[in-house]
Amino acid sequence: MNSKRYKVFIVELFILSIILMALITIITALSMETREQSVEAGRLTDAVLCAENTAEMTSEAASVKQAAKMIGKMDNVSEPGVSGNVISAKTRILTEKGESRVYIVKVTIDVEKGSSGRYIKKKIEVFSGEDADKIYELDTGNYIGRDAA
Repeated sequence: MNSKRYKVFIVELFILSIILMALITIITALSMETREQSVEAGRLTDAVLCAENTAEMTSEAASVKQAAKMIGKMDNVSEPGVSGNVISAKTRILTEKGESRVYIVKVTIDVEKGSSGRYIKKKIEVFSGEDADKIYELDTGNYIGRDAA
């Protein structure tokens, strides 16, 4: 009789061990996925901030040259360059953990002239500095009346 109980106990213990290992595997996988999503959310937040800051800094620029000067004056920007109507620069963001992340910001400026002024259209793209993947894109613009131009 005791032998039978012993065998049932061993089988039950084995089944519970398998269930426990499966649960540990699932929880570990979920934890790793959560960490990856957290890192991605941080990159997206940084990219949105880069695009918003760039849009704000260049909001009054009426030309590519003016916008390039304004971007060059930003604190965390290095290596600004102009090629035609595209401005590109590296920007460095310091995270809460003290890590430094590098992003590349590209601003494409198109000017549409009208009878009463100009519409300055800006496309701001933020790329990862490590793998050059586009993270975020912001389209914005402003109208400059003839008197202001």
